[in-house]
Amino acid sequence: MQWKIKKEVLKATKDIQNECIYSKRIRVASFSGVKYYLSIFPNEIKNGEPPKTWLYLNIEMENEKKIEAVYDFSVDSVNFNYDLQYAFEKSSKGYGVDICSTVDLFDPLKGYFVDGFLTINLNGILLTESNENIELNAKKRYKDFTIVVGDKDIKVRSFKT
Repeated sequence: MQWKIKKEVLKATKDIQNECIYSKRIRVASFSGVKYYLSIFPNEIKNGEPPKTWLYLNIEMENEKKIEAVYDFSVDSVNFNYDLQYAFEKSSKGYGVDICSTVDLFDPLKGYFVDGFLTINLNGILLTESNENIELNAKKRYKDFTIVVGDKDIKVRSFKT
C-alpha cells in the first residue's frame, strides 16, 4: 500500500495534540470481514516527551480471532524504514512506530514532503490460524501439482481412479 498525504492536511492537525488522520480502509480478499488501514498522528505526545509523528497499522476483523502481521513502513524521501511484527486480537487501536519529531516532519530541510506530499509505504503479510476446510476448485487433469503453505511445499501426486 502507498499512502500519499497532502502537507496541508497534516498541517491542519499539527497543532492539535493526539489528532489523527486515517487512510482509506482496504478489504483483505482472502480473509472474510478483514480490513486494514493506516493512521498517522502528526503531534502525538506520550509520557510527557516532546511531540512526535506516529504511524500505525490498524486491522478491523469480524470473524478472525487473531491476525499476525509482519510488515514494514517506509518513507523513501528520508530513507526511513522500520520492520514490525504484531498479533492483532480483536479490532483495536493499531500498532506502529514514531517516524520523527513533529518539528522535523514540517522542517523543509528534513525532506519528508516531496511535491507537497508525505508518501508512506506499507509492505507486509497477514497470517491467521484457521480450522476451516478449504475446497480447491480444480479441474480433473490428473497431473501432479504442488501446494505452497508458507515456506513449505506439499507435493501432490494425482492418479486416475
